Amino acid sequence: MPGESDINKANEQIQQLESAIEDLTRQVCIEQEHLRKTRDYFSRIIGSVQTTLIVLSDSLHIVSVNSAGEKLLKATSAELVSQPISNFLQDTFALERLRLGDSGAALTQQELIMKSREGDAIPILFSATLVDSSEDGTQEVVCIATDVREKKQLEGQLLQAQKLESIGQLAAGIAHEINTPIQFVGDNTRFLQDAFQDLQNAIGILKNASSNTSALNVSELDYLSAEIPRAIEQTLDGITRVSKIVRAMKEFAHPGTEDKQAIDINGLLDSTSIVSRNEWKYAADLELILDKSIPLVPCHPAELNQAFLNLIVNAAHAVAEKSPNDKGKITIKTSRTADHAIVAISDTGNGIPDHIAGKIFDPFFTTKPVGKGTGQGLSMTRSIIVERHGGTVSFSSKVGEGTTFEIRLPLRPADEPAVKLFSTETHA
Repeated sequence: MPGESDINKANEQIQQLESAIEDLTRQVCIEQEHLRKTRDYFSRIIGSVQTTLIVLSDSLHIVSVNSAGEKLLKATSAELVSQPISNFLQDTFALERLRLGDSGAALTQQELIMKSREGDAIPILFSATLVDSSEDGTQEVVCIATDVREKKQLEGQLLQAQKLESIGQLAAGIAHEINTPIQFVGDNTRFLQDAFQDLQNAIGILKNASSNTSALNVSELDYLSAEIPRAIEQTLDGITRVSKIVRAMKEFAHPGTEDKQAIDINGLLDSTSIVSRNEWKYAADLELILDKSIPLVPCHPAELNQAFLNLIVNAAHAVAEKSPNDKGKITIKTSRTADHAIVAISDTGNGIPDHIAGKIFDPFFTTKPVGKGTGQGLSMTRSIIVERHGGTVSFSSKVGEGTTFEIRLPLRPADEPAVKLFSTETHA
């Protein structure tokens, strides 16, 4: 039988244990309150973020979405949770690939289209990371979507402004190009007017041949017979040249659309070379070597026109700087691989020195004197080719011999999914 001292000792131990449990319970409550406050704090932070945050389950169904996401998708969190992300994201191919990877795998920033519940098509910059869920050990996908509608609008306005700036710079040369054929069209038309009067006189003489045979000047008729067809041919040639210049100018100045179009890349290069003719014709001979087997390329033609113009004008300036008194050469060559259309623009200029080779695609970098270059041409060209078309732009150069810029544009149909949209880096 336990004695009284044993009972007292047991009671003390029970009291100590109860006190320890109370302390532990109090500590747990404090920790829970701290955790609740921390969760509330981070919830408020996430809720205040203006960028859309969406958490997906491993089956790519929405687990949670912040207030910016609710606003973007025009639906409440309760309406969005448990819905498949494919209801809102046009291209989920990359996400399907990502969820099969290891924790920590990430999807690089892509330009995609997200649909709101009301059907609005919203351009977004999209990235995602695969993480382990803290609750049950399963994997979740944390997605970040940035609404770029305003950015796209500003980019479009900037591109159009740069295009109009290019047109302004080329305007005097284009006017000169048009003036030349217009001059000989006018001269030939005046000649035909006089020749027609001579023909009328000759016809009148022939009608009275019996009494005026000696008045008929046969040599003048031979001259008119030879020169009138030639004048008509030259006139038609001049009209064709003017029409071609005007058509090329119209194509170049067209603002374009947001959707890609299937375009003949050779035709784009031909029209751009016509528009820029006055920039290069005094400095270089331009040769087009075009591969007719290249299929139509899905692209934004207005933007590609601007990119090609930048490279052609740069080539003309490079040739002119090297040999102000002697003509150089610019060669534009197209070819293809199974997956890409290739455009190579070469010049016989001074080349690009090694110490600036890594900077030429940087915004505002230029080697031209103040007032003669903005440093935006090659930067914009890279943006158009790499970011807008998922292609590459690279160059090779030898100092004193010239430079070749090579553009690769994917031939992949516009509706075919791709894992790494716009992720190809420019390389030198």
